[in-house]
Order: sequence, then C-alpha cells, then structure tokens
Amino acid sequence: AVMLVGADRQRQAGQWVAGADWYCVAAQVEPQSAAPYWQPGLVYRSAGQPREAIEALLKAVSLAPDNIPIRHTLGITYLQQGQAAAAAAQFDIILAADPNEFYTNLYIVSAELQIGQLDNAEKHARKAIAISPPHPRTHAGGCGKPRTGSSPPPCRAARSAAWGHRPDGKRASP
Repeated sequence: AVMLVGADRQRQAGQWVAGADWYCVAAQVEPQSAAPYWQPGLVYRSAGQPREAIEALLKAVSLAPDNIPIRHTLGITYLQQGQAAAAAAQFDIILAADPNEFYTNLYIVSAELQIGQLDNAEKHARKAIAISPPHPRTHAGGCGKPRTGSSPPPCRAARSAAWGHRPDGKRASP
C-alpha cells in the first residue's frame, strides 16, 4: 500500500516515469493485486503510450475480471486507439453485469458504429437516452467527461444512432 501511495503522488505531480517505477515495485510486492497494473495503465495512457497502457490494463483485468472501472478504462483505451471490436467486447462484458451503466452504453455506440453494427448501436443509443442522468452537459453533448482521442463524442454518436443516422450520413431505414 505504501508503494501505491508513493506512485500516486509521483503521478499526481506529473512525474509519469517515476510513478510507473513505483507501480512496478508495488506489483512485485503485491503480485495478485490489480491496482499496481491498473494505475500504470492510466499513467501510460496519460503519457501517450497506448500499447503499454493496454498491456498493463489487460494484466489488471486478468487479476480482477469483475472490476468494472478497469474494464471501462481498457475499453476506452481500445476505442481511442481505433480498436473498436476490442472496445465493444469490453463494454459488452460490463453491460452484461450492469445493463444500465450509462457511460458504457454511450461508448459502446461509438464502437459499434465503427465496426458497422448499426442495429446494436441504435439499441444502445436508445438505452443510453432512456437512462441518461439529469445533467445539463449530458444533453449538450459533453457527457460531463473530458474527451480525448479520435473517436466521436459518445453523446453525438448515441443521438445519431437513435435518430437512425448511419456513419456515412445517410438515414437508416425504419
């Protein structure tokens, strides 16, 4: 636990490499804990090292397969790297455990649109709209979360899919 606190302090101070080193030591001390792998996944993602982030997050998921936040982070990282099928697989696992998880329903819409699963994207978009929290940024397209990467904003993708718009800009048949 002391190693994780030291790593978190380094990460929060913007010292990504030093933080990652602390996490490596923590992983040696607590090899069955997912935290020493999940946190470096966040560090690597923030530092622009997606391959290392995915590797660390996969190890964390293997140690804590029921941990929704780790899977969500892995799915978003896959989505940001254009690996929509892998992202959708992670989001499907989350939604099997909690079909009303709002942000996962939004992100899976982006993944499904990218891999051409338009019917599923529309289904998840309608679900997300139905369960959307009463937050003003949600309806303005911001979703209350900062967005990085090249994937479309999930709220815009959800609205487009729910209204029957395809990624090519044409209207889907009813």
